[in-house]
Amino acid sequence: MADVTKQKVSAFSQQDVSSVKMQPQSNELRLAKIEMWSDKLTKLQAEFDDVRIRRGEAAREGDLRENAAYIDLTEQAEVLSARINDIQKMVTQLEQEDGAEEKHAT
Repeated sequence: MADVTKQKVSAFSQQDVSSVKMQPQSNELRLAKIEMWSDKLTKLQAEFDDVRIRRGEAAREGDLRENAAYIDLTEQAEVLSARINDIQKMVTQLEQEDGAEEKHAT
């Protein structure tokens, strides 16, 4: 199940990254996108931290092979981690485009 979820997240995230690369953008729009994705990244990181804490609590409940809560939280953590990495790439791409535009303007 985790592999299917990862594939869906990865495919969606690749579309996000592609759209960032394809469109020339005004500086104002780029900065707004950086802020929007940075905010989303902060929220996802907080959610990831919460999942990790709950996963640790679930791990204390016994045999991990038969612990559905632990398995589910592990899958959630993997999906969140993949999404966080994709958003970090998008923010980096936007910031690099912003830096390149500033160099051409001077």
